[in-house]
Amino acid sequence: MKYSFQTPYWEGETVYVLYGIPGKGSNVDWFMVEGTGLENDDVAVIFEQEQWERLIGITFAIAVVSQ
Repeated sequence: MKYSFQTPYWEGETVYVLYGIPGKGSNVDWFMVEGTGLENDDVAVIFEQEQWERLIGITFAIAVVSQ
C-alpha cells in the first residue's frame, strides 16, 4: 500500500502511523503502528496480518506523525 504525505521524514527517523477504523455510531477506533523513515522521504511500516486484515475493503483514516 502506498500513500503520500506532505511531510518528508528523514532516513532512520521513528514515525508513528495512526489509523482509524469506523466503530459503532460516530465512534472511531484508533490504532498505532511504529515505522521508520527511509532515505527517499518514504516511510516503512510493517502491519501484522491481523491489523492488515482489518483494513481490507473498508474506508479508514490514516496519518503519520513523528516527534
